[in-house]
Amino acid sequence: MFKNATLFALFALVLTTSCKKEKTVWDTNWSAPLAYGRLTLNDLIDEENLQINSDGYLSLVIHESVLEFSIDTLIKLPDTTIVTKTAIGIPFLEISPSFSLPDVYDQAFELGDIELKKIIIESGLADAKIESPWKGKTKVTITFPKVTKSGVPLERIYYLDAGSPESLAIAEDLIDMGYYHMELRGLDDTEFNTLGINVTVESNEDADVFTVTNSDSIAFSFQFRELVARYAKGYFGQYHLTDTVGFSLAPLKKVIDGSIDIDSIDLKISIMNGFNLIAQAKITKLTALNTRTGNTVEFDFAEKNSTININPASGGYYDYVPSVYPIFLNNTNTNIVEFLENLSDS
Repeated sequence: MFKNATLFALFALVLTTSCKKEKTVWDTNWSAPLAYGRLTLNDLIDEENLQINSDGYLSLVIHESVLEFSIDTLIKLPDTTIVTKTAIGIPFLEISPSFSLPDVYDQAFELGDIELKKIIIESGLADAKIESPWKGKTKVTITFPKVTKSGVPLERIYYLDAGSPESLAIAEDLIDMGYYHMELRGLDDTEFNTLGINVTVESNEDADVFTVTNSDSIAFSFQFRELVARYAKGYFGQYHLTDTVGFSLAPLKKVIDGSIDIDSIDLKISIMNGFNLIAQAKITKLTALNTRTGNTVEFDFAEKNSTININPASGGYYDYVPSVYPIFLNNTNTNIVEFLENLSDS
């Protein structure tokens, strides 16, 4: 038993010794995918810029608004303050509870060469302030009979406490002028740039009688400010707008090198007139730019440097339909191929 045990121990030792391994060293050169995906034309160009035509061709379509302006560019309504004072033509007057002093007059807007008959206000404010030195309580009604919203004239009524020349009774108000229609023909409908106003001053005393002199004037001011026109009717004078603008053709910025095989290329310039008046336009410069190289290509086409007559818009008030004057440029009537060869992106 002892001998066998010893032999077993020796055999185990030999096995252990004979099976000993050297340190493992790996030397590999593998190629394996770390990620998987699919790249399509939509990854290079946004879907809204791709269009399939009736022949099954894929077209790159880019729409860019180059320059636009609205009515507030043509018409600048200056802040206008209406200031007036009540006056009596005698040295003094006793004011009874039934007293009423009406007054009507026109207020002109200073608009230069523009002669407006009507405007609809998009936004703006009016600040009203009444100051009274009268020794009794008063009621002041201010009405603009031809300034309306939903057919209702603009009217404000102010109640003032008794005051004195040293301590005026004051009433103040802020009015949102948005969407008011303002007829600017004056009270008798024969003027332009003119606002008609009615003012009535009354006693607000139940029984007391008080005395005012010809130096006791109730003053009121009405300031129209920050008015933006939504609609205007009248004579706009001669208006000339000129500008040079740049715009980016974002999808083309992704084309940086290589060759392009184009079946056809069309560039359409649309000049749209949303005003109900005759207009003229002239394009004097159309330059294609490769922003990476700085190289430019000047477009040449028949309408360049020519005066273009633009028809008025059709419709009325809130539903004007702009007239459109299209200019079509392609590889038969312009040097548009140079635009592609330049890899222009702006």
